[in-house]
Amino acid sequence: MKQKIVEIVIGGDLCPIGINLPYFQKGDAKSIFSDLLWEFQNADISIANLECPFIKQENPIEKCGPVFGVDSSCINGIKKSFINVVNLANNHIMDHGPYGLENT
Repeated sequence: MKQKIVEIVIGGDLCPIGINLPYFQKGDAKSIFSDLLWEFQNADISIANLECPFIKQENPIEKCGPVFGVDSSCINGIKKSFINVVNLANNHIMDHGPYGLENT
């Protein structure tokens, strides 16, 4: 019996800010990931870390360091990228409090 090899791709932080923001909003995965898109598409499962919450309105917490939060439309870039799972356990997911986490 031949065993199937499962291909898992684990990516790093996804943070749709700066010049990447419009590409995530439009769902332009090719512009975001370029030649890496093929790796996500051909894996059995692709995982990445979402480094910021998706928010509808800003509600930043007080903290030292940058506060990240992006419009919920940025999910479009992830949907089109063939990433199956996003991890939320990081130092920015609560930058907009429980509201930001729940919206995400």
